[in-house]
Amino acid sequence: MNSDIDLMDIRKRIIKYWWIIIITGLVGAAFSLVVSVFNVPIYETHASIKFGYDFDGITARNISQSRLDYMESKSSLVIIDSSIINQVIQSVNSGSIDLTSESFSLQRRVSLWDLVVRSRNPQAAADAANLWQNLAIQHLDQVRSHGIEAYALSLEVDALNNCTKLNTQNDLCSSIRNLPDLSEKISDLTNQMDLETKSSLGITIANLFEPGDKAQIPSTPTINNRNLMVFTGTLIGLLLGYLILNLRWLKIS
Repeated sequence: MNSDIDLMDIRKRIIKYWWIIIITGLVGAAFSLVVSVFNVPIYETHASIKFGYDFDGITARNISQSRLDYMESKSSLVIIDSSIINQVIQSVNSGSIDLTSESFSLQRRVSLWDLVVRSRNPQAAADAANLWQNLAIQHLDQVRSHGIEAYALSLEVDALNNCTKLNTQNDLCSSIRNLPDLSEKISDLTNQMDLETKSSLGITIANLFEPGDKAQIPSTPTINNRNLMVFTGTLIGLLLGYLILNLRWLKIS
């Protein structure tokens, strides 16, 4: 019974003081419109990089999920490297374009890395994303070449270590055992392998990368969408009018 009475009271108040709700809704819409005029819209776009693994390669067989996660995290660090971002910023920034490191973000999407760029200039956002994609692919290929070299050196070191075992018999090992500086050679190769591994930044021969989609010039702002702001402001104004109406009714009561 009380709930029925309350609903009737609410309905009567809304019908009697509807103009309060309408006015606050219009005020909210007007305020949002003014804010949207003075705030510059922000546009967002992205290019992508496809990544995968050479599961037919010897290094990728029976690899654990934790290892795959580790390899993915390493590739993301290469893509978002500050030297690449700074190079993009220096190339694209001019005049009113003021990209910063905060304008760039990296998002994972299944087997893709989305290279997301936000800017007040839609053309600059697309240019920056595409340049970022190109530079990131070049960097990934470079560090992967170090990973390939590290893998080749590891095979050579393993072969030499196997030849030091007395039970290994073949022509190669027979000639290698006669080298007076075998231990030194193994040590040198190991040092080279460590340097190449460090230069690979965690990217290995099993990592595969290729460019994905190019960034398109965005037509609709992501932040400060005027229509959305006016709608939200109107909705907030209507709710505020309803609250004012209830507070006024409580005081009258």
